[in-house]
Amino acid sequence: MQYVETTTKIWLTMKSGLYQFPINPAKLELARTAPQDTFDIIGLGQITSPKMPNLRVIKWTSYFPQEMSAYTGAAQTPQDFVNALNEAMESKEVCTLTVRRKTGGDSVLNVVITTFSPADVGGTPNDVDYTIEFKEWRDYSPIVLDVTTDEAKPKAKKKKQRKTEPVIAVGATVVANGKYYYDSYGAKPYGTANNLKTKVKRIVEGRAYPILIGDKSPLGWIKQADLQVKG
Repeated sequence: MQYVETTTKIWLTMKSGLYQFPINPAKLELARTAPQDTFDIIGLGQITSPKMPNLRVIKWTSYFPQEMSAYTGAAQTPQDFVNALNEAMESKEVCTLTVRRKTGGDSVLNVVITTFSPADVGGTPNDVDYTIEFKEWRDYSPIVLDVTTDEAKPKAKKKKQRKTEPVIAVGATVVANGKYYYDSYGAKPYGTANNLKTKVKRIVEGRAYPILIGDKSPLGWIKQADLQVKG
């Protein structure tokens, strides 16, 4: 139980707006218990296992005066408060209760209204007495994890291996299709190769027939275009 200083201000934020309670209660009832489990241990006896504290409960009794603006500066009536509080309780709305003390800073708590009992029995006509009770609200929504499965992951593209182009070089095995000559200038006599599998024996760049083909012995000189390298 806490006694309320006259300089304390109490607000409740609801969907319908921000409401300052005009008349501070004499005291706030703040209840919080810590449940415990008790076990019997052989050779030791009873032990206590503490658990998480229960939700806090805040309760007070006060009244809404007819002349609200004199206390809050807002053009609200007692009925405005009653309607807003009833609506928030019936819709199970999560509200924010703020208690500002001059010496102790702000206490801010997310709450739901569990009890609201207005009664037209104030000391002044049209004043509304009330009792209100709040219970602390905790966020229990599940945590959503962004899980990326192996199937969802972008697959790495395989690098295409570059094919090595066969190169006509001395010693390479080739297939000849075309005329071959006595020398690299194209001197006669000549012959004609038709799908002839043979080897490159010599290359002389810049000549008309720069490549000498043959197996054990030279056969003749031929154009590069008439040769296909066997991979």
